[in-house]
Amino acid sequence: MDLHVREEKIVRVSSNVRAPVNGIHLCVKGRYGHDFVHHGGRLREPQVRRYLLDGGIRPPNAPRGQWTTVDWDTALDIVARRFATARMEAGAEGLGVLASAKCTNEENYLLQKLARQVLGTHNVDHCARLCHASTVAGLSMAYGSGAMSNTLKDVAEDAAAVFVIGSNPTEQHPVFGTMLRQAVRRRGIPLVVADPRAIDLTEFAAVHLRHRPGTNVALLNGLMQIMLTEGWHDRTFIGQRTEGFEAWCTSLVTYTPARVAQITGVSEAQLFRAASLLAHAKPMAVIWAMGITQHTSGVLNVLALANLQMLLGNLGVPGGGVNPLRGQNNVQGACDMGALPNVFPGYLSVPDAAARELFASAWATTPAPRPLFPEVPGLTVTEMIGAAGQRALRVLYIVGENPAATDPDLNQVKAHLDSAEFVVLQELFASNTADFADVLLPGAAWAEKCGTFTNTERRVQPVRKVVNAPGHARPDWDIVCELARRTLALQGRSATGPHAGWDYASPDDILIEIGRLCPSYAGITPERLSRGESLHWPVLDANHPGTPILHVEHFSRGKGKFHVADHVPPHELPDHEYPLLLTTGRVLPHWHAGEMTRRVPGLLALCSQPLVEISPGDAARLHIADHDALRLTSRRGEVWAVAHVTDRVPPGVVFGNFHFPDEANVNHLTQAALDPVAKIPELKVCAVRVSRVQSFPPGPL
Repeated sequence: MDLHVREEKIVRVSSNVRAPVNGIHLCVKGRYGHDFVHHGGRLREPQVRRYLLDGGIRPPNAPRGQWTTVDWDTALDIVARRFATARMEAGAEGLGVLASAKCTNEENYLLQKLARQVLGTHNVDHCARLCHASTVAGLSMAYGSGAMSNTLKDVAEDAAAVFVIGSNPTEQHPVFGTMLRQAVRRRGIPLVVADPRAIDLTEFAAVHLRHRPGTNVALLNGLMQIMLTEGWHDRTFIGQRTEGFEAWCTSLVTYTPARVAQITGVSEAQLFRAASLLAHAKPMAVIWAMGITQHTSGVLNVLALANLQMLLGNLGVPGGGVNPLRGQNNVQGACDMGALPNVFPGYLSVPDAAARELFASAWATTPAPRPLFPEVPGLTVTEMIGAAGQRALRVLYIVGENPAATDPDLNQVKAHLDSAEFVVLQELFASNTADFADVLLPGAAWAEKCGTFTNTERRVQPVRKVVNAPGHARPDWDIVCELARRTLALQGRSATGPHAGWDYASPDDILIEIGRLCPSYAGITPERLSRGESLHWPVLDANHPGTPILHVEHFSRGKGKFHVADHVPPHELPDHEYPLLLTTGRVLPHWHAGEMTRRVPGLLALCSQPLVEISPGDAARLHIADHDALRLTSRRGEVWAVAHVTDRVPPGVVFGNFHFPDEANVNHLTQAALDPVAKIPELKVCAVRVSRVQSFPPGPL
């Protein structure tokens, strides 16, 4: 997209027909959501709590006190000293880093390098833990690669059918949602949508499978059992390119149409119709998002989808594949860069001795701690928050994340953050998490710095600075470099490895280092990007054209593996005390915790209050009318919202968003029950009760 700038201010955004992904299309946030860049609430100077200037240590749960504006030297010295002291006193496992899917590839690479080389810990993670950790884990188990296999364009242009499950593209990924609508209208391809809600795409669907929340595995196994029984599977593909098929087949015997209908609420007739449409249209593309992943059965859900595409032979071809849609602009890139506790850049495994030796040698310092970092993975986002609350984690460095708004069971999260010994927050605004921070470092927005992002289809694209950051705010990569240099100096260490230093002149230097250590980015260079090349990793060398479609001739692990995935009920279901099931998601005008979009007047006008969707039947039973004030309560907390009576949700289910702060955020209700493999919380299912109130208490709305 093109930014139009006048007197150091973005005044308009326009689409560019040459854009390789979106062309002339922009969603409402892309076209009109730029006002936050120049908002008066931007952080402009570093700030620290007054007690830090007095050299004190805050006792547990004591007030943090007032903010004091300081210069960069003072703020960075305070943080670097805490880094060095915490490592000396508590060891490397006493520190943690939360990276950001809103930061560039280069910045996420540096954040995990800071954690591992300078601080000596694998305690580094980011919001993928809350959205697609189960995708990465499940697809890696099945195929050896956890990324989207195809491109948005080939799905829209070449798919003979599309299966959307647990995703609402027209609101969450609007450009791609438009592409899907056009594919159905212009090419007449069948669309099957599986979603408890009647999302917009169901208007264009040949079949809408309205299954109960938390029954994805049962639904998918039921569809595949029909396909096997009817002989609609691809025997050639299965025989040549997969393993584990016979044992997996046996596991489907109990998933009869009758049993699956009972579990899911989907009729047997609908199951047969959907199975026939999906099996007889080749290639067929599967698309999913957090309606699949944010469950205690998230990895099982993903494994079931991987099984489906192997069963039908829809891999390695245009218009097919497994296509998880990422929830933030650089979730894919942050994962690629190793901002995860169990992998280095390029998904090289932390427990792998050869991988550890590669990075230990590249990042070596003198004197060198032995080992430079441990052989076991570090803590995840949710584990770090809990450890900080227990002060087992002495320092928590948070960049571009807002756990006090986006994590589940917010009352517990806030209690942990309040008890934490030392929290550094690097952000654009004083977000909800700033209430629990000891140091605030002002970062630069995307239009104020250079670097690269990797989109949902593994396409690496550059972003270029067009305006200056306000006040003394600095690009995140520059701040991280300065912290690393100061911390190493306090430790008496100097760089000796070939890629150990922190003297980068620009993000281009960082990208070159990434290419030398991350095989899938080896051929992605500043020169190629500046020529307008748009490259899908893996790009193996400077002459490699990139890889738009994965798994063409073989899988990353050799043969694809069928995994048994059995239905497991959600961790918490409705009962007499909490009779309704809450599921959560986003709405079109807002994005994530709303720290940016709620600062754009036009977007806020489109959705100015938190709405909770409730079915007409449930509303009548509870004497609730449209636009009534509501109180929602779970076992963990309560929130306030405005009723939207609609048949978009089925009876027994309510839907809310987390775009609004404090008492209006439904994450006060959600639960932190985790998937045992990916450790992703079950944000999509929890039990609540809903009641009408006469008015809201002061403050919430």
